Amino acid sequence: SSFGAKYIATPAMEVLLCGTDAGVYAVDVQSGAVVQHFKDSCTCSRAFGPVGNDTVYISAAQTHKPLLMVWHWGKEQPCYRAALPERITASSWSSDGSFLFAGGGSGQVFVWHVCTGHLVRCWPCHFKAVTAVVVSDNDSVLFTASEDTMVQVFSIATVLEEQSPQALRSWSGHSLPVTSLAVLGSLDGRVASSGMDRCLKVWEVNSGACKSVVLPAYANQVVFSSDGKCVFAGCNDATIRKVEVESDEAAAVYIGHIGAVRALSLTMDGQTLASCANDGVRLWDVRTRQTIRHLDGQFRGAQVRSVRVVQRLAQQRGVAPFKALQRAISPLDAIVEIPVFAARSVSDVPQVAKSVDEWFDNLQATASSMIAAAKLKEYEEKAKDAVGQQQAWADAAVELFDVVMAKNSQLKDSDEDKQEIVEAEDAEKPRKKRKRHSM
Repeated sequence: SSFGAKYIATPAMEVLLCGTDAGVYAVDVQSGAVVQHFKDSCTCSRAFGPVGNDTVYISAAQTHKPLLMVWHWGKEQPCYRAALPERITASSWSSDGSFLFAGGGSGQVFVWHVCTGHLVRCWPCHFKAVTAVVVSDNDSVLFTASEDTMVQVFSIATVLEEQSPQALRSWSGHSLPVTSLAVLGSLDGRVASSGMDRCLKVWEVNSGACKSVVLPAYANQVVFSSDGKCVFAGCNDATIRKVEVESDEAAAVYIGHIGAVRALSLTMDGQTLASCANDGVRLWDVRTRQTIRHLDGQFRGAQVRSVRVVQRLAQQRGVAPFKALQRAISPLDAIVEIPVFAARSVSDVPQVAKSVDEWFDNLQATASSMIAAAKLKEYEEKAKDAVGQQQAWADAAVELFDVVMAKNSQLKDSDEDKQEIVEAEDAEKPRKKRKRHSM
């Protein structure tokens, strides 16, 4: 059945994407009806979802193959397949769908510019398989986690510019493999991580401060509540636990699943929580902790590996056409320049520069972009030339103003002389008249 033909009339609706070993199912959150089935996919639980913020395209890396598949919404069969350098274990897209960030089983992280297919960056980010890749909402920060117990934070601008990007933050608080990441905000926000050591950790990105909570069983996935004050943890003991971030209250427990809870996702209003386990998918009322809908038979016996709530809009922006993804790093002269500036915290905002030189010094010290140093130098020279030309025009304007004022002064003096002559002539006229009368 075509989603577009039946459901596109509504301005917007929330859809639950369910990644299974038999494709990706799209379920209407309100009715529980399957509105779309994207076939021929054994979906990797950490590497599927919409391409960017739109749902025009849905992508999924394959669990057992180095292969990426993409479907156009409304079509059951893939419209695009891309062979990858290795099996992808986690991925995330930039908000506009231009860049694909993917982590592999070897610990490497790959960055593709999808519009051209160029492999922009590839580096050994971790020593073991990558378990989570998350791009911040403002596309400025990349978060990664791995079986090597590490959580790392990168500036995306630095990733796109440097051959071997250096992490802004690197946390080693877990003693066993990290299983999941949840991100709230950017460099001034928070990161929640869960590990097989049963620890749930909430990190402050700016300060590095960490709150740690030990759970009864390790969590397979964590998500922040809509207000950021709580973290939901889908645990291996078939429970979901709601942990308060800013207090030491005991965790609230959601009970009902059979088997380990594999994944979680919140609706946009934060009132409904979706989860999946061996018994299928459940939708929970966050406040009452009660199951409001249980989805099982809709998936034709397929095991649901992951869930993700997305918003389906009637008006979709769309993304650029896909190109074949390259397996080798593209040469620098082949990569199209795309300015990307990393967001900074309020305390890092530079002061107003007093000169062009000071402005460029601030730019080089505090901002990162894909523009190389040589290019930045070229722009600096152009800016100086522009300032010089502006000064030349200002000097010319001042000179012209002086000339005009001098000319006006001359004209004024000339007018005053003429006025004196006229007044003198007027004074002579009565005298001539008196002489005539006397004659």
